[in-house]
Amino acid sequence: MSPETNTVLTQRADLSIEQCSCCDTISLFYQNLLLKFSPKSFLKFSSSFRELDFHKRALIFADGKEKLVVNTNQKEIQLCFEKEEFEMVCHALKEAAVMLEIKDILNTES
Repeated sequence: MSPETNTVLTQRADLSIEQCSCCDTISLFYQNLLLKFSPKSFLKFSSSFRELDFHKRALIFADGKEKLVVNTNQKEIQLCFEKEEFEMVCHALKEAAVMLEIKDILNTES
């Protein structure tokens, strides 16, 4: 996936969600993490992630910080977010989902 074929759906300091124009794959880049999705699986992930309640699921880690652990389909891999990170990712996922809807509407009308 080369940068010139990507549509940026949303971007922040350490986070970018992009869609490849060639294959429609959606990539979520966050710090040193790269997650790839089909459009359908991205929308499912986005919806599920945003439904998580940080306060009900967060744990206190050894460093004294409260963090939310998110399970993935790969049982050996879990994602871990502090509250501010979690909220930022939630907002970015929502923005990207809206951008996908807009792209879909515009492509349908063409």
